[in-house]
Amino acid sequence: MVRFLGNNSLSGPLPLQKGVKLQTMQLTIIICVTQNSFIQDIYVFNSLVFITLFPAEIYLSGTFPSWVTTVGMLNLVGNNFTFDSSNSSLVPGLNCLQRNFHCNNNSPRYSRLAIKCGGKQSRVGNTVYEGDNIDGASFGVFNSEKWALSNVGLFSKGRFRTLIQNEGSKVINTTTPDLYQTSRQSPGSLRYYGLGLENGPYNVSLFFAEIVYEDRASRKWESLGRRVFDIYIQGTLCLKDFDISKEAGVVRREIRRSFNATVSDNHLEIHLFWAGKGTCCVLAIGSYGPLISALSVTPGFLPTVDIEQTVNIERKKNQTGLIVGIAVTLAILGFIMIFLVFYMRMKRENNDAEVLLGMGPKPKSFTYAELRSATKDFDPSNKLGKGGFGPVDKVTMSYIYKLTYRYREL
Repeated sequence: MVRFLGNNSLSGPLPLQKGVKLQTMQLTIIICVTQNSFIQDIYVFNSLVFITLFPAEIYLSGTFPSWVTTVGMLNLVGNNFTFDSSNSSLVPGLNCLQRNFHCNNNSPRYSRLAIKCGGKQSRVGNTVYEGDNIDGASFGVFNSEKWALSNVGLFSKGRFRTLIQNEGSKVINTTTPDLYQTSRQSPGSLRYYGLGLENGPYNVSLFFAEIVYEDRASRKWESLGRRVFDIYIQGTLCLKDFDISKEAGVVRREIRRSFNATVSDNHLEIHLFWAGKGTCCVLAIGSYGPLISALSVTPGFLPTVDIEQTVNIERKKNQTGLIVGIAVTLAILGFIMIFLVFYMRMKRENNDAEVLLGMGPKPKSFTYAELRSATKDFDPSNKLGKGGFGPVDKVTMSYIYKLTYRYREL
């Protein structure tokens, strides 16, 4: 039996008679009450009969009860519980994710954030995506309270399978397909939190690729599933009925969506929410909610915290620009050198051709053999004198007429 009490306007104390009845139900009960306004203590949920309880984002308040450690899977993120030294260690990290308090509030420590959702740490260029590969996590706070996640919902047979591995072909339309080999999935509500971000404007980039369903053109039964969810940034609806494969045009193709967000209390919330649309049972119960491969948050201003990281990134960018500039310059110089070598070689070949042409017969010119015959082997008796180009010999007119007639025939 499953009870879902989400997305309604319920408020006030949970009725006592319902609490008594709930305590007598079987172990298969699952309670999911989200985004309501119950403000009384959950005194009725103190029995071991509950396998999974998801009273997240319902504005619960009061002292955090000690019995919650007896519940198998629990998500109490986004309420207004009061924590102190006596109960803060019951569920580690939960105190960071209450509505009236967030870790590192009023003490900014970071100005950028990148997460490899559902996978191990990965580097892409100058950006290091922090690993997010804890399967079955209902919620968690990571990296010295730098960021957190909350995953509300239930997969088939009560098992959380939130880390999804791409078992098909690699994702296309991207230079970093490995970034999309794993993703984090939720059957209901998936939130990522940036804790301790410096206040100011940010750019939020979300990376998606449908790696669960098959392409519609394959006509397989696995292609019948449809994943539709909404995207909220800082509580504002940015995209409604977002369908990854529809927007990308095909499955296993990268698609990115970027949004502008303002951080005003050192806290950023990225919320992917299934609003009941799409399919619910293909490939399995739960394979329909939000799915995301990675996210990055970058400042739209000059940060005053985490300056070393920002300077290193800018330095790497400058080094990359310098290397590219030098490479382009060398390439241009190399091209010019090749052109000059080719030009000089062509010019030399042309000069050689002209020399060879000059060695052939020309009009009103005579070969050495003809001159030798006409002057009787340069007989000294035929020498008339000496000019600027050397000795001048006489030839008989009959021989000149003979040569002239022959050249006319040529």
